[in-house]
Amino acid sequence: GINARPEAQNFFQDVEIIVVDGGSTDGTRLFLQTFQRPKTRIYVREGYHLLGDNRNFGISQARGKYICCLDADDRLRPTYLEKALFLLESRHYDIVSTSVQCFGGSDVLWQVAPRPSLRRITRANQFSVVAVFAKAMWEKAGGYHDQGEGKHLVAEDWNLWVRMMALGARAGNISEAL
Repeated sequence: GINARPEAQNFFQDVEIIVVDGGSTDGTRLFLQTFQRPKTRIYVREGYHLLGDNRNFGISQARGKYICCLDADDRLRPTYLEKALFLLESRHYDIVSTSVQCFGGSDVLWQVAPRPSLRRITRANQFSVVAVFAKAMWEKAGGYHDQGEGKHLVAEDWNLWVRMMALGARAGNISEAL
């Protein structure tokens, strides 16, 4: 979770990192038992949990006003959170996202719509999975909903964005890949 403080030199100073392991079988649990970082809380959940359920659990533990979910295979540029928080606070947005530059085995650039709308998002996702959003809007929308697995999976993030937009969320995107 993130609490924005516009008066602070770096725009925000109060960041917490919450790591949730919901049933990994690849050695992550052993690694997390010794992992220690400032402002980081680690939760190792018993049993297998789907992605949305793990996100909901982590968000429920967060104390911040804003949330950004980061999967193990994602990276953020150092300026992303600061730019997103500026838009959330100055333009009173509920959701801010960024274009995505793939890395590793792909260099595909996924562009997001600068002005997302409910009409557009019902046809195609308008936000990246690392969107920063107001925790209050997440609560209002009822959190992430897991539906299906494997080839029957319904993208839990897209589902959440649609519900947030249907509830009147104000949104904007950063065209730069961050």
